[in-house]
Amino acid sequence: LFGGLSTRSAEILHALLHRDLTEAEIQEDEVDLLAEDLSKAFDSFHLGQCISFLRKFGMPLSICRMILSFYKQLKRLLSMKGHYHDHWIQALHGLLQGCPWSMIIIAAAMTI
Repeated sequence: LFGGLSTRSAEILHALLHRDLTEAEIQEDEVDLLAEDLSKAFDSFHLGQCISFLRKFGMPLSICRMILSFYKQLKRLLSMKGHYHDHWIQALHGLLQGCPWSMIIIAAAMTI
């Protein structure tokens, strides 16, 4: 596990990945990577509650409505080992990893 510990920082993780990928490229080996969100932080947030937190901290209603509209339209396509589900699924819970708004929403929720 990496993150949050001085001896297991993201910087160390990136250095290890770079070393391993470089070595694999030199040896013409394949590389398999797996990332797992063990705590399921992004999946555990309820958007409606989070929007309430944002409003409590003074986020303009127009921005909250924009975030809600974005997530209301969000659909996911499940895949595993190169196989895809035959249709898109409406996302009903959780926040997107990599979305800048997600980090702002989580920060507001963690402050409560």
